[in-house]
Amino acid sequence: MGVLLIAAGGILLGGQLGFFEIAPLRQLWPLFLIVIGAGKLAARDDGSRIAGLIITATGAGFLARNLGWWDFSWRMVWPVLMVAAGVLMLWANLRTRAAEDSDSTAPILREWAMFGGGERVITSQKLEGGEVFAMFGGFTIDLTQCRAARPEITLNVTAIFGGHELRVSQDWVVNVQVTPLFGGFGDKTRRMAAGDAPQTRLNVVGLAMFGGIEVRN
Repeated sequence: MGVLLIAAGGILLGGQLGFFEIAPLRQLWPLFLIVIGAGKLAARDDGSRIAGLIITATGAGFLARNLGWWDFSWRMVWPVLMVAAGVLMLWANLRTRAAEDSDSTAPILREWAMFGGGERVITSQKLEGGEVFAMFGGFTIDLTQCRAARPEITLNVTAIFGGHELRVSQDWVVNVQVTPLFGGFGDKTRRMAAGDAPQTRLNVVGLAMFGGIEVRN
């Protein structure tokens, strides 16, 4: 994703310096959406890829409009989101049938929701990681009773028009690397006292698009 940002910035800078002809800067702002979406498409989890597809398609639509190729507006975004929501609901149902996503003792956490969500208490004693995805909804995930399978694990968390709250044990160290796009995230965990060795490092990665993600203990 960093390479894509450098490339996009270089193109814009070159145009502003007169090295070559490009459209005015105000017409190329959708490039940043495309760059962010392309970065998400390269992720391994399905939630980030779907979010990346939505962001990339939205950016491409606005870029085509600005360049005069296609008449695209915000009114067209909502039908696209509705179609995407329907596809995601079908996909979530298939995933639920294929795996026991709601099993609190499973080593892999998988929670998907459309127009809804809920609260989950995870009691797995060998948690390896997982993903949490919600569109027009959100989850509260309680990890205080679980144990990690290794010293460092990763959760892929995506919130689109919604939000999540993750609760972790006080002996966990949290590293939040969430991309905010018209959204935000917060790390409200309390730091351990000096000399207390943490047992687990939790990496929270993902996307907050028109929504929020919060981690606390």
